[in-house]
Amino acid sequence: MTNSTQMDPGTPNLQNTIGYPVSSLKFWMMGIFTGGIYLLYWSYKNFRALQVPSDSKVAAVISCIFLPLSFFSMMQGLETKASENNYPIRTHKWALAWIYFLLVTAAKILDRMSDKVTDETLALPGFGALGCQLLSLFILSIFQRKMLVLNRELRPQAQIASRFTIWDIILMIVCVAVFIALVIFG
Repeated sequence: MTNSTQMDPGTPNLQNTIGYPVSSLKFWMMGIFTGGIYLLYWSYKNFRALQVPSDSKVAAVISCIFLPLSFFSMMQGLETKASENNYPIRTHKWALAWIYFLLVTAAKILDRMSDKVTDETLALPGFGALGCQLLSLFILSIFQRKMLVLNRELRPQAQIASRFTIWDIILMIVCVAVFIALVIFG
């Protein structure tokens, strides 16, 4: 049995961390195998922890739903928290925000195009959409790495979410099973 004051090993101690840092392995695996569902949770936790645009739960939900439009604010919040701790960082927020927005938009357009393609040899739009989604995950990982570096420098004692909980594994299995079912039956 665990004591009620002990932390879940998959959840960082949010009082001691800046943002919602997770290990790179967990970020990439959860981002890929959940089809982006985990990224909604990750962005919600970051908007709440960075208090961007406010410390409201509703604002965090709206911001994470519209992440391609609010990613700039998330990066700005990280820069603000870093400067408050006398550790200014630069995230190239304008460039990263535009690239992320364009990649997500291109992925949506290519995905719609691939739905209309009937010839099996013209599967390039589908692969293009997948490539854009992976590149957009890479853009988010740049932000995630900055947050990890910031926490390792300023909060070396802080616990970073690196372990996979049973719920993380179940979510990945369910999402992969749904994807396989859609490919086979859809």
